[in-house]
Amino acid sequence: MDPTDVIPTGFHHAKNYCQPDGKTLIEYKDRCSVSPVKYYIIDFETADYFPNNKLCVGLYGQQKDVPEMSRTVPYDPFKLDIYQVGKLMERFTKEYSGIDFLAPVFKAMTLQDPMMRPTATEALEQLKQVASSLKDSDMSAKIRMTNNAAYDLQRLLALATPSSPFMIHNLLLLQSSSTLNMLGPAVSQYSTGKKGGTEIKMPDTG
Repeated sequence: MDPTDVIPTGFHHAKNYCQPDGKTLIEYKDRCSVSPVKYYIIDFETADYFPNNKLCVGLYGQQKDVPEMSRTVPYDPFKLDIYQVGKLMERFTKEYSGIDFLAPVFKAMTLQDPMMRPTATEALEQLKQVASSLKDSDMSAKIRMTNNAAYDLQRLLALATPSSPFMIHNLLLLQSSSTLNMLGPAVSQYSTGKKGGTEIKMPDTG
């Protein structure tokens, strides 16, 4: 994500929860208030290029439960990609509430039979159709962490120390004070509401 408009003050190259001076905590804006925000697809070091109708073999990839993946039996890499993106969408619906409308899309993309899965073009068209059926209130509703995701974050916080700034940075990604409240006392020492966002305070080490 291009942070230019979301974090207009910039951030420190090593302490990304601080402004460039390395001391002042960052203040960020809601992404919806500075839209459109640019996103970039990165990490292509494990990617490969396949021409149309090219099959492949191998078990390498982020998603290990792809049914057709095999070392010996060739499979369609494009249908595999569809499955992996569908699983990513499914994971999002488990971690965040308010996006259950994605279910028909990712269920079609993760069918066990790869021949029954949509192409990328077909999946995109289905996503557009689902999005077009949503009300304005649905489109503007906040997306919040589910209780399970909040519990996982609370467990991470139990391990957080002043020397583990990445834990604090994870909290900066939360845009709702109600989400922080849901996490309970473990988070209260880090959070104070400020200007519609969440300012994260490092624990007092004195």
